[in-house]
Amino acid sequence: MISNLYYIGANALLNYQTAINVTGNNMANAETAGYSRRTVDFATRTTTDKYYGQVGNGSIIQAIRRNYDSYLEDQYLGQSADSTYWSTVTSNCTAIESLFVQVEDDGLSAVLDSLWTGFEALPSDPGGTANRTELLGTAESLTGMLNDLYADMRSEEERMNAEIRDQVNEVNDILGQLAEVNKGLVAHPENAGLQDKRSTLLTDLAEYVDIRTIEQEDGQITVQTLEGQTLVDGSKAYSFTVQGPRATASLTTTSGFDGAVYFEGSSNNELRIEFLTSGDTSGGAGAATFKVSTDGGNTWLSNDDGSVQTFTAGDIDHQVEVDGLSIWFGDSSDSSIPATTNIEAGDRFNVVPKTGVYWVKTTSNMVNVTPLEGASNRLSGGSLAGLLASRDEYLGEAQERMDALAASLIWEVNYAHSQGAGLSHHQSLLGTYEAEYTDRALSESGLSFAERLTGGSLSFALYDEDTGEALGITGVDFSGVVATDGNTYSTFDPSVHSLENVRDAINDTFPGQLTASITDDRLMLAAEDGYEFESAGDSTGLLAGLGLNTFFTGDDLESIAVNPDLLANPGRVNSAHVNGAGEVNQGDGTTALALAALRDTEITLSTTDWSMQGSLSECLATLVSKVGGDKAMAKTNFEVSFALAQDLYERQQSVAGVNVNEEVVNLTRLQDAYDAAAKLITTANEMFETVLSLKD
Repeated sequence: MISNLYYIGANALLNYQTAINVTGNNMANAETAGYSRRTVDFATRTTTDKYYGQVGNGSIIQAIRRNYDSYLEDQYLGQSADSTYWSTVTSNCTAIESLFVQVEDDGLSAVLDSLWTGFEALPSDPGGTANRTELLGTAESLTGMLNDLYADMRSEEERMNAEIRDQVNEVNDILGQLAEVNKGLVAHPENAGLQDKRSTLLTDLAEYVDIRTIEQEDGQITVQTLEGQTLVDGSKAYSFTVQGPRATASLTTTSGFDGAVYFEGSSNNELRIEFLTSGDTSGGAGAATFKVSTDGGNTWLSNDDGSVQTFTAGDIDHQVEVDGLSIWFGDSSDSSIPATTNIEAGDRFNVVPKTGVYWVKTTSNMVNVTPLEGASNRLSGGSLAGLLASRDEYLGEAQERMDALAASLIWEVNYAHSQGAGLSHHQSLLGTYEAEYTDRALSESGLSFAERLTGGSLSFALYDEDTGEALGITGVDFSGVVATDGNTYSTFDPSVHSLENVRDAINDTFPGQLTASITDDRLMLAAEDGYEFESAGDSTGLLAGLGLNTFFTGDDLESIAVNPDLLANPGRVNSAHVNGAGEVNQGDGTTALALAALRDTEITLSTTDWSMQGSLSECLATLVSKVGGDKAMAKTNFEVSFALAQDLYERQQSVAGVNVNEEVVNLTRLQDAYDAAAKLITTANEMFETVLSLKD
């Protein structure tokens, strides 16, 4: 019995030494990121049966347990991804807002207002150039601010794209490390150090992408995105990659189409093309038709009456314009060669006109995981998704809407200005807008403002070059021109008349007086010797659409500029108009007042999936406010998600974290137990000495 007592005490000393060592290690790692507190689990040794009962044999260390709650950890990882998503969006929305704050501080709204005031001031000095020169200076300031805003937004986009690439590399590195840890845990499934490293890596990963984990029986884990893409499976690590603009096909099993879809242009949206009818891709009567979605097929682009908008598949000479993109079909190896096989109803194509993030399933199979509203297989949490959403949903949306504002500003001013007259008559005018196809109906010609053209009449007034005498007003007669549909019409119709038709109609109407020609796909008007001309009324928008007698050039935020002809000759700024007698009166301010009235004119701004109404100034104020509202919304979401993540972190730390005060108390308790075990050995020794002394 004495030897057993000695054995119990000695074993207890060893046990408590181990427990003290574990406690000390906890204290030493109190500030170590990812460290989980260890606890020594004691168990009673098997007892010895005696006739009078069972005799204890002390304790053993059953396990050194790593304190960890997998349920709490999974909850925390999910909430952490949500928090970092909104943190990233908030940060980027703040940066986007600062761009708009800067242009507002520079006085964008005030300069826009000054533009209207400048037009209003023209009639006060109808024959002078001082007001015109001041107006042009204001217009240059306005266009410069808009150009700078575009450049700043592009810089933000480039910064985000660089961060996206960096984060993809960091994610791939973490995935590789997780696979290595998994490999180590197969050999040592209870290795707490490896388990801590794995937890740290998972925490780091959840800051980038939304994940879930599945623990395997051999100690390894499988890591997936919440959307189901496998990132780590045992010792195998998958990866993400960044790809530029691309298009992919998803054909029906019966489809024989072996061509490809091609596109040019830019858009912040992904386009899903789904064919409704079978046919060729010629753009003609037998061509297949398709519909387009910008939200992964949840909704489809529609007409004004709500019906689904359909498009006809064409080759490179019959491109379709959708959401800022020119789309066509061709040979799989050469976009300029028409496809030779037919498309089948149900065939689908995805057009991604931007840099995206893809999950690499195999070297030949990549899955687009760039966030897309309504799509269930895309990244939805973490800073990587936050960056992509910031770029596409927030920055892209802001730029798209500001482009719409710039386009409307250009059109409205040009439409009014093109109806007027300046200080001298024209001898020639060269349009500033090109038609990609001069022989096609202008509605399908690739002209920047083709969709704004309407059917109607166009007139010019002629003057004697030497005397200035008005020679009358004549409307352009289209009745002698064969339109693109093979018919003739007396007035202009953009759905059937081409740029070549417009040229021919003008030449037929004004033989020997006014000559129209096409130069570099632009319309040029030139008066014959002895004549000058003015525009005398245009209900079609042709002059504005072709860039004749206009104030601005360009068609968006990047390209808007003041017409260089006006800068070279301020007298070309129009204030007056041609009256019914074909005369231009110096004191007339009709055109100037029409331009000034644009300050309060209600317009409609629209993009593929958005529209608003109001004056240009009101629309600008709304867009600036929207950017601020986006930031405020993102900040609120971040604060809520961060609070939830912090609560889960604290709960997780209450299980796994080291509380130094508690460890000190535990250390004191273990020291007392160690002293007691030592006393037990001392007692056993004394008892043994007593027994030995009995021999004496």
